[in-house]
Amino acid sequence: MNALDILKAQHRKVAALFAELDGAASFSARRGKLWELADALVVHAAIEENNFYPSVMMKATGPLLRDALAGHAEIKRVVIELLELEPDDATFEAKASLLRDEVQHHIEEEESELFPRVERLFTEEALAAIGEAMEVTQATLWRDHGRGRGRAAVVNGADNPAPRRLTSALLRLRRA
Repeated sequence: MNALDILKAQHRKVAALFAELDGAASFSARRGKLWELADALVVHAAIEENNFYPSVMMKATGPLLRDALAGHAEIKRVVIELLELEPDDATFEAKASLLRDEVQHHIEEEESELFPRVERLFTEEALAAIGEAMEVTQATLWRDHGRGRGRAAVVNGADNPAPRRLTSALLRLRRA
């Protein structure tokens, strides 16, 4: 699949996860949706930072890619802050809104500025090759992510095998 199509599909998935987070009625459901959203954002950032951005880095895209990386850093910071809160914390809604705004701004910049430029500069074959590498990285991340029980077993109950290794790694980095 074309790299841009993969990223756009992930953008739609993240938007849907925000809607699910908004609609989650219980503490447990809200916490679970937050972890699911955080994991999707971590995987998305990883394939962009490890595959897409290096592959499309050139003079014409450099400033946009630097802005995108700065956006990733801010999104990761807010994700970590949100995960450290309880969903019934008074600041949870404000932080969730900030995260939504940061992600939406990032998506809008990529889809309106970066992606059209990349589409003009790279052939369909090149974008397909980048997409293949992104799919391999994504599959590896989810496969490796699925080997452990992670924090979700604590958050969502011992019977929930959903792991949260990737996002938990972000939390450990913050605490280090």
